[in-house]
Amino acid sequence: MSEELLKKLRYKEGRAIILNAPEGFHLDIPGADKLEGTFDFVQLFTSSVIYWQDWYKACLSTAR
Repeated sequence: MSEELLKKLRYKEGRAIILNAPEGFHLDIPGADKLEGTFDFVQLFTSSVIYWQDWYKACLSTAR
């Protein structure tokens, strides 16, 4: 399943970070655990638009 999901997410390779993932979610790719530096792939899980508004600028500034 992970390969199929990665294809749907359009992840190819590079430094990745997944933020606020639900318990048990994993993509089997190496990734960072802090939003520092730049990333080729950023995935942010949110439960509300308010939470997304708090995070999207920080995520966007780290994306290549």
